[in-house]
Amino acid sequence: MTDPWIEFLPLKSRSAGMLDDTTTEAVAARVAETAANLDAYIETKAGAIAAARIQAVEDDAEQKITELMAGHALEVERLEDLVGELRRQLKPLRRHVEETCPAVKDRKARAAARAGQAGDHGA
Repeated sequence: MTDPWIEFLPLKSRSAGMLDDTTTEAVAARVAETAANLDAYIETKAGAIAAARIQAVEDDAEQKITELMAGHALEVERLEDLVGELRRQLKPLRRHVEETCPAVKDRKARAAARAGQAGDHGA
């Protein structure tokens, strides 16, 4: 079986089957260069993968925010319509109560009388 490190050796050293100090230094330098290149490749690849994932999450979040804002706007509009309808119905209900409830009629008459007396004293 061939040693995997043998591929880092210059051809003449492979054929000679022996390693001298210069060959060992060359192999070490090549291994260091390969490790540095591998680290740079891994960092670049990890950055690209992370960027794609981050962009996907940002896009998803933006879409959800847009949907929530649209839903909120519809809910606000619906509630404003409901408040308007309740106010519209309240006016005739107040008139009906004032016309049909004796206690309300009496209270309104007393309030009008007091307002009239206060107006007489102020003159």
